[in-house]
Amino acid sequence: GLGEGTHGTSEFFQMKHRFLEYLAQNKGFTIFAMEANMPEADRVNQYVLTGQGDPAKLLQGLYFWTWNTQEVLDMIRWIRQYNAAGNGPILFTGFDMQYPQVAIPNVESFVAQAEPAYLATVQGVYSQAARIGQSYQNYVSQSAADVQPVVDGCHAIWQHLSQNRSVYPANFTAHEVDWAIQNAVIVEQATYQ
Repeated sequence: GLGEGTHGTSEFFQMKHRFLEYLAQNKGFTIFAMEANMPEADRVNQYVLTGQGDPAKLLQGLYFWTWNTQEVLDMIRWIRQYNAAGNGPILFTGFDMQYPQVAIPNVESFVAQAEPAYLATVQGVYSQAARIGQSYQNYVSQSAADVQPVVDGCHAIWQHLSQNRSVYPANFTAHEVDWAIQNAVIVEQATYQ
């Protein structure tokens, strides 16, 4: 719960980085979470765990200029070095759901492999959810009458995946199934924001 008095101020992010170093090295902290879209933050997490990807591009993929700073990039690189040295792992995660752009293909990819016959249903609902999400980003007002049916469709997809959760692990790990279900939650939440 560090927060900042102003967004983008160098000293606030430097302080967070120092706190993280201290807490990881001296108090056993293992997760850094920030107000960033969860699926996009997971890409940063893959970098800090494996070195996969360009951290500057991954940081830019979090959408907000407030995080796209040299100080946050330095902290992400430090987490990677800390993990690579065998001291971690420190995980990097986001706890926001404002954008469905990455969550939608995550769910669609899972369904394409897990239950191909259900994919057309998912794609039909999610194409509408993507349109609504784009309207939100463009500050276009939308009526509840237009949004609610899409939210209901997104909720039905989440329900379907959740109800079939016990069937999917035959071909997937529990984490893969849970991640697909979590991404379905994110799409629904982003649609009714």
